[in-house]
Amino acid sequence: LHDAVSDAAKEHEDVNYVIIDDVIKDQKNVESVLFADNEGAYLAGIAAAMQSKTNKVGFIGGQTSDTITRFEAGFTAGAKSVKPDIDVQVQYAESFSDAAKGTTIASTMYASGVDVIYQAAGGTGTGVFTAAKEVNEKLDADSDKKVWVIGVDRDQYDLDPDHVLTSAVKRVGKAIQIVTEKVMNGENLGGTTQEFTTADGCVGIAPTSDKNVPADILEKTAAIEEKIISGEIV
Repeated sequence: LHDAVSDAAKEHEDVNYVIIDDVIKDQKNVESVLFADNEGAYLAGIAAAMQSKTNKVGFIGGQTSDTITRFEAGFTAGAKSVKPDIDVQVQYAESFSDAAKGTTIASTMYASGVDVIYQAAGGTGTGVFTAAKEVNEKLDADSDKKVWVIGVDRDQYDLDPDHVLTSAVKRVGKAIQIVTEKVMNGENLGGTTQEFTTADGCVGIAPTSDKNVPADILEKTAAIEEKIISGEIV
């Protein structure tokens, strides 16, 4: 929507625009909003590493971009913060709409021993859920070889309650609320860029994490989240 918003804003200078996950520079009526996706991904990486029994976790991205590589970097850093020697496998599908490719990549990762995959791949990511279900259906009910998926952007627990470990959420609605309130209070935000973070309450892990994430892991991620908010961890 970058070009569409830019063009519309030029035609309607009396209207304020906000664009999410992109930056439009030097237009006085456009506010650009970014998120510290790396912070939520860092927490997801901690959960993945602590949950993993194979010491192998995976990241599947959609199209390579600054936004998606932030997810990858945060996830990798989080995983290695608790297990420095963990194997973090990374692959990009170069598509946000190819579910079949997502299934293929995830199936290969699971077959290689990865037991937790964090996907930031839009529609392609739905294929990761399919792969996890297929793998787990072949296991005995009491098997310790269960594999997991970590959701992205919103709480994706509802997509597959049995196989979603947690989700790294991005609260776009909260960010829009903050921006709108600032404008209503008379602030002129046009032409600037804001990045919303864990401290703003706009980035974190999903509230349903307590469904499948063990208590000790939740305690660890909560403690680290406080350190991110305080600035102790950057």
